[in-house]
Amino acid sequence: MSPPVTVRHIRGLRTASILLSYLPRKKSRPSGRRVTRPLAEALARLAELAEPAAEAAQEWLDSKDDDNRQAVAEARDQLLATLDASAELIATIKQLSRLLGSTPAQP
Repeated sequence: MSPPVTVRHIRGLRTASILLSYLPRKKSRPSGRRVTRPLAEALARLAELAEPAAEAAQEWLDSKDDDNRQAVAEARDQLLATLDASAELIATIKQLSRLLGSTPAQP
């Protein structure tokens, strides 16, 4: 039986989808990549690890939109602290970059 899908899972998948949309794609073969276990595992890990940073970034964006200097400063500090504490997030992004750059196209 599969575990229940939660809002956290949906947010994580949305984050991974957004990040993947920024990767360059080959024009001639949009489905030219092969799915591998390391790629899928890194993407799943990225979704989980990116959530706290994405939430802190959204807080900063909301504070900027509200033009509240105090809230912006607090949100900035929180975002930077979150990023500083996420060495695994940075390592996972680097791993995905390598994997996506080296994943051979399907025959």
